[in-house]
Amino acid sequence: MLFGTLLGGGDPRVERFRDYLAEALAAREGLRVRFDSELHVPWPMVCLRPEDVPVTRPVSGPDALFPLFLGHRHQIEQTGGAYPWLGGRREAPAVPSVSLNHDTRVDRKGLTRAAEVAAVLAKDTSFVERTTRAELVRALADGGLCEQLMYFWCHGHFVSNGSQPAILALKLTDQTTIDAQTVRERRRGFGDDSPFQPFVVLNACHAGIPEGGGDLAFLGRALIHAGARGVLGPQIEMPQVFAAEYALEFLSSYLRGAETAGSVAHAVARRFADELRNPLGFAYALHCGMDTRLERAALPTADTGQEVAV
Repeated sequence: MLFGTLLGGGDPRVERFRDYLAEALAAREGLRVRFDSELHVPWPMVCLRPEDVPVTRPVSGPDALFPLFLGHRHQIEQTGGAYPWLGGRREAPAVPSVSLNHDTRVDRKGLTRAAEVAAVLAKDTSFVERTTRAELVRALADGGLCEQLMYFWCHGHFVSNGSQPAILALKLTDQTTIDAQTVRERRRGFGDDSPFQPFVVLNACHAGIPEGGGDLAFLGRALIHAGARGVLGPQIEMPQVFAAEYALEFLSSYLRGAETAGSVAHAVARRFADELRNPLGFAYALHCGMDTRLERAALPTADTGQEVAV
């Protein structure tokens, strides 16, 4: 679709751009790529054509297919004109503030590793759990809300918006709708000096894509405009078992604070593909946040402030 339809036709300028884009994305791996376009394309899920990729050794099966995915080859973020040029970066805390915003009815039988994800979030952090819209709205309306990571584990669905593109909505345990307007209304009165600058993981179906390209209806975009440094979410319906596995892998690495969100998401997707032959990791997309890292302030040493005889 990308190379044959969107970039098809006989216009020499389009042909040159198509060839250049394919060559740049196929020449080598490990690039850091930012797609800044109002046209939504699920970039990590896009495959290069086999003829575009240099063949170093003959392979077949998944070993030949998976390296064609852009999500396997590169770190990728998409911005759509909503890059968070933050004015006042906050000093990193010694203990990061983390929240779990979830629907406790999801996987009530404990068939996934969601409980392990919650344990990872609560380890060595200032941990907050929210299960209702009222709790989340109260937090969003707080001008002093300062969380380094917000994790959502719930269902996502699209609701009708008249003649406009459908709106992505989430529901926590109380099953009350949370959407982009919920965020905009609660954060509207806060300026650029707001401490609200979290990295957000929306682990809910469709959280990574606006239906019909409806950017204004996109919950992640509203969070970014409110100050979030990036949003990670799936672009398709995601099996609960895999969603929990992905979250456990991503959050376990990200919370260590050594790597950026882009490098962690790339490594996790490649691990699922290369080791487990599962390409679903490519369905998770970063909207901004590729360079975001969970920073921690250095703890004072035991002799800080003490005189030392020399």
